[in-house]
Amino acid sequence: MMTDTPYETEEDIHHAWILCLSFSPCGTFMAAGDVDGYFSVWRTDNHEPIEKRAVKAHSKWITSISWQPLHLCKTEGEEMFITTGKDGYLKMWKARTMKCAINIQAHEMAVTKAIWGGENLIYTASQDQTVKVWDVQFNLIKTLTGHAHWINTMAINTEHLLRTGCYDYDQCKSGQYYEYSEKMQGLSYEEKVKLSKKRYDKFKEKINSTEKILTGSDDFTLILWDQKKSNKPLVRMTGHQGIVNDVKFSPNAFYLASASFDKCVKVWNANNGNFLFNLRGHVGPVYQLSWSPNSKMLLSCSKDSTLQCWNVETKKMMHNLPGHADEIYTVDWSPNGEKAASGSKDRRIRIWVN
Repeated sequence: MMTDTPYETEEDIHHAWILCLSFSPCGTFMAAGDVDGYFSVWRTDNHEPIEKRAVKAHSKWITSISWQPLHLCKTEGEEMFITTGKDGYLKMWKARTMKCAINIQAHEMAVTKAIWGGENLIYTASQDQTVKVWDVQFNLIKTLTGHAHWINTMAINTEHLLRTGCYDYDQCKSGQYYEYSEKMQGLSYEEKVKLSKKRYDKFKEKINSTEKILTGSDDFTLILWDQKKSNKPLVRMTGHQGIVNDVKFSPNAFYLASASFDKCVKVWNANNGNFLFNLRGHVGPVYQLSWSPNSKMLLSCSKDSTLQCWNVETKKMMHNLPGHADEIYTVDWSPNGEKAASGSKDRRIRIWVN
């Protein structure tokens, strides 16, 4: 059961609406970004910020945060993440010092989402209707076009592997996450990196695919891309009656989920883009989604100030989770499945226990 815990940000770290949250693939950190362009980095073991302040990253609001995959981070202590902003900039940060390493103006209009992929490519989506592919030095490789309006969101089919790194929680029994995590913490950093790379390669072989990305747009459509094979869309998915706010691959890469201003969550087949079913329950626009690690549950957050937890197998709502005092803009499920975090217009981060 998903319940609220006392862990809530009482310090005045953020003074504006929190728009995005992201756990690091090692599970040690969580980063949060707000509407004033500030971010903070928190330790997940004691729920304390690395510094008692937020860092000004962008001149306008932060639109996304994406961490460097563990199998690409060769040196312990050099954890990195990227942020994007409505100001059109893409920036890379050192997590432990909160210092900027690289920054560029990636798009002429707002960058709505960035993803640091497992093949060491960075993808950015923008209101200029394009997706751009970059190397890690922020050199432009290619531009993908296909949407007729702003691109609001983007996802990648290897996201769960990138988020969990060396931690294969399928290998531990239910409720024994701490024991498993402690066992994994006993590995050297080099062993963790090697195990993470092994898991990543095995997963790509299992799904028989290179990295694919999925985008959602103001044109009410979703597009599935394989930029290595073609600069053109693989599949265009239609059916939403409003702006598409968020898209997510399930951790097993079997499903796609999309959230829209039409108050509906839709689930699709990730292989061919065929529509499967709707999840209806919110009374306001649905802003963001997050899958459970076992791909059986899905969290959605909404303008209606609630989180809803869905059972994808039964296609029914499991829990309606009130608690925030205003619109909920962002939600993220921790990689081990034990906790989730939500960020709201009420300027609070709430932690929920599964």
